[in-house]
Amino acid sequence: MIKFVGKLTIRLRNDYLENKIKTGELTRKQIENEHILSMKPLPNSKLYFWQIGYIISPDKLHHLISNFYENVFNDDEEWFKNVFVELGNKDHHIQRQYLFWMDIFYGHSKYRGGEKAVMFHHKLAKEIMTKNGAQRWMKHMNDAIKRSNLNEDDPRIENALREFLNFTMETYGIQFDFNVIDWIHKIASL
Repeated sequence: MIKFVGKLTIRLRNDYLENKIKTGELTRKQIENEHILSMKPLPNSKLYFWQIGYIISPDKLHHLISNFYENVFNDDEEWFKNVFVELGNKDHHIQRQYLFWMDIFYGHSKYRGGEKAVMFHHKLAKEIMTKNGAQRWMKHMNDAIKRSNLNEDDPRIENALREFLNFTMETYGIQFDFNVIDWIHKIASL
């Protein structure tokens, strides 16, 4: 299923591992383990977000993203929903998020513009790149995860995905100067 590792996969994986070393959750010796760096997970071991694509199908990922944007476009909080509406229709957002996650989880380099494109889109949505926006985004994503039954393929998937989301949200919190640390760990246990 996975042919090579995409640029965003490598960058996010390396940033994640460096963060885990900084926090003392992993050591340099542990991250030299071929299993941790591999896109192919071992059965009954920790699943890392860059290994998700080895287990779930692209169709299931697309379904998750569709559920998420269904939530966003039906949000009753106009300040949040309108930012997405102004930037494109629901299908546009689904396709962009899908290509972004295809790069990260499946090792494809399909997301045009890579990291620069991600930052560009987030700057366009700066009104929601706040603590309140992050909380709203995570609420919709957590609802979509629950509805998508990802763990029926492997009971480790939802935790790996939430760990990825928490890590990226912490990163965005630093980039856009909003603190998510005080509430993000509550989301990890949902």
